Amino acid sequence: MIGPVPISIRVQLMNWRRTYAPALLAAFLAGCGSNSSTSTTAEVTGTVTLDGKPLENAEVQFVPKSDPALGLHVAKTDSSGRFKITQDSPTNPVKPGTYAVLVSKVIGGNDPSQPGGGMDAQKNEVPAVYQDRNKTPLSADVREGSNTLQPFQITR
Repeated sequence: MIGPVPISIRVQLMNWRRTYAPALLAAFLAGCGSNSSTSTTAEVTGTVTLDGKPLENAEVQFVPKSDPALGLHVAKTDSSGRFKITQDSPTNPVKPGTYAVLVSKVIGGNDPSQPGGGMDAQKNEVPAVYQDRNKTPLSADVREGSNTLQPFQITR
């Protein structure tokens, strides 16, 4: 069994609470505040075509060209080839900046649980150049607010 706490320790705890607790609370609240440079967000919409036709169910990735703090943002195209990127989450909003745009669409493949099935049987319908952040000719300059981009026209 633990005995009573000596008075000197109780006094130290009270002094610590009076001295450091307000400072910790202020630091926490300051971290929860909003900074205009980091709270600026954007919404991005666009269309992807492959050989002049809407590219359905493609993955569109926005990868920062030079500032990793912008974060990676991903969207899926609909049946008309349209995509929309807003906030992935409150901690990863789309921020203004320059992005390399990557596009891929995996087709085919068998049930991975079956012999011969899985990743090896899949094929990407989009040429490899559009999947490499260092080679893709696609890019986007995202500004604060709403951005409707020119169509990304991919050819084989």
